[in-house]
Amino acid sequence: MGVEQTLVAVPSCEACGTGCLHGYGTVRGESNAARLGWREAMEGAFAEPPLAVLVGAAFGSLLLDRIGADGFHVHIHGAPRTARSLSVRSAVAVAGNPDLVLRDIAPEAAGHRLAATAPMPVGFRRAEPALLAEIGSGGLGGVVLTTGDRPVPGALNLPAPLVSVRTRLTMIHLIASGYYGWPYSWLKTDPVVEEVATWYSVAQRMMRARPAIGEDLIDPLCVAATGFGALGRILGRGLAFYAGIAAALRVAEPVISIGGASSAAASLRLV
Repeated sequence: MGVEQTLVAVPSCEACGTGCLHGYGTVRGESNAARLGWREAMEGAFAEPPLAVLVGAAFGSLLLDRIGADGFHVHIHGAPRTARSLSVRSAVAVAGNPDLVLRDIAPEAAGHRLAATAPMPVGFRRAEPALLAEIGSGGLGGVVLTTGDRPVPGALNLPAPLVSVRTRLTMIHLIASGYYGWPYSWLKTDPVVEEVATWYSVAQRMMRARPAIGEDLIDPLCVAATGFGALGRILGRGLAFYAGIAAALRVAEPVISIGGASSAAASLRLV
């Protein structure tokens, strides 16, 4: 699949050089092959609504300045061996090397990394108390993804496993890790960035029309739907934004079962 290249300029961190931004803006593989792979990954993610929301949130983090939204916290919780970290790795690969974007970090450095990486998506393998305290202090500039055993107050909590078919996540992870960073690289020159603010407003109206959705969930879900739509548009999938909305609604309304390709939401194809 090729070697790693750096195609996107990422500003260095004045406090520590490039340490906490290392891995962002790098790509692996070749662009045309990456487009084919990420298209397949998008199709697979939409068949699993929680995973579509996770990927959309990670890509949506790169759009926060454009849509005028704040950062937020997405937490995947559940028992060990439910592919929590694998899910996060697949999502943060939109921005760069997942081995470096998702990492463990000393508690005293958590606040610095959160500030330095914004508005990039940033992943932490464990939601340690010191990290949660930093996240809870507010003012997040990007989307933060964590994993743990239990839900976290104030986060968009997604119960693991995020997929009904484990092999589907394995396929998506292989693609994401084999062609990491390309979505961020494509975004830099794609005209879709001119549309995302409108999409975000449309998503808010659609979400607020559903009284069952809590107010605290609306903005994160709208960012996720917009992010999923933007990535899909870059990949030539014109209805991806509405597919992202459908996935977000499936996650937000627990009275509707979250399933795979047989669910009502999955009847909207990514064309």
